[in-house]
Amino acid sequence: HDNGDLDDFFAPSAITSSVLALAIQEIDGEPRVLVGLSKHPWLVRLHEDGRTDAAFSVRQQEFGLNGSVTLIAVQPSDGSVVIGGSFSSSAGGWPFRRLGRLKRDGRPDTDGFRVLSSALSIDSPPTALCIDGAGNLIVGGTFWRPGSEDYSHLVRLTATGSHDLTFNPSPDDRVMAISCDANGGLIVGGE
Repeated sequence: HDNGDLDDFFAPSAITSSVLALAIQEIDGEPRVLVGLSKHPWLVRLHEDGRTDAAFSVRQQEFGLNGSVTLIAVQPSDGSVVIGGSFSSSAGGWPFRRLGRLKRDGRPDTDGFRVLSSALSIDSPPTALCIDGAGNLIVGGTFWRPGSEDYSHLVRLTATGSHDLTFNPSPDDRVMAISCDANGGLIVGGE
């Protein structure tokens, strides 16, 4: 509740492993809770009372999401969901490796989002994520591109997943936390 009291009405039965990430997504004027998990089902969306939202369907079986979701951010412009974690692409059809975007209903957004092309390789799960006021993704982690000055530990991707080469802060170690403000400012923390 607003005063900090525990809400006994909220009873999520779908939470069967450790919670690694949370975000609020508004659907038809009602808040939903997105929950990233350490084990299958990896990602769920809950109603205010904790019931699983059956309208959110991430393909999670043999050909779907296949690893923990540790980061969640909701695109303010269209309600799509950006996730980061230890999942990988699969021959069966899951299109994303470590970072991806889902449509509002949980389906992979392969039409409007392409990341991890040959120009950008995130070689470990990202550890921080935020969406700036322009809809760009700011992604932090331990990743780096050997022998390149293009990026290290912190990148900015456009809303479509393209690497923004004009952004090159190059912190000297792992980025663990990022906060974006609506005016394009960043606060970055890490090692």
